[in-house]
Amino acid sequence: LFRLPVGQLDCDSLLKGSDAAIRVRMPTRCRGSLVFLLLTATGCCALQLVLPPGPVNGTVGGSVRLNTAVNPPTPLLTVTWRNGTSDASPLVITSAPGGSTYGDGYKGRVSVDRSTGALQITQLTLGDTGTYGVNIITNAGATLTGQVELRVYNPPSNVSVRANQTDP
Repeated sequence: LFRLPVGQLDCDSLLKGSDAAIRVRMPTRCRGSLVFLLLTATGCCALQLVLPPGPVNGTVGGSVRLNTAVNPPTPLLTVTWRNGTSDASPLVITSAPGGSTYGDGYKGRVSVDRSTGALQITQLTLGDTGTYGVNIITNAGATLTGQVELRVYNPPSNVSVRANQTDP
């Protein structure tokens, strides 16, 4: 007898913290199929991409919000943003119930929406340009990940507009 805490085998049940279960009985020769079923059923939420397509554009000195596709907002256990896509990439922020940990150069410039995982970056610099990765763990234990490109540009300066002809 195997107990799978995946509710109705959909991501919504996992995200909402459903404690429903499915009982599966099968002969030993079929257990490889159960492993596939487990990977398929839990895989819908493990490593699910949660960022809308990018890139996101900003200007030096301005601010941007890197939104997620977590909708409706849901309680989140931890949210970690990195400037890069691997676990070794520089930390931007980790937000958890006990508080936040900031990477070098980000304290006072970043904040996380604890119900959607969205990242707000202020006082942008050209050095903020890059691919950002997010790892979200919901209160239900589902892992959501994604990445988005941020492009930071210098604001235009000395812009003038001239008309080539005038209307009579």
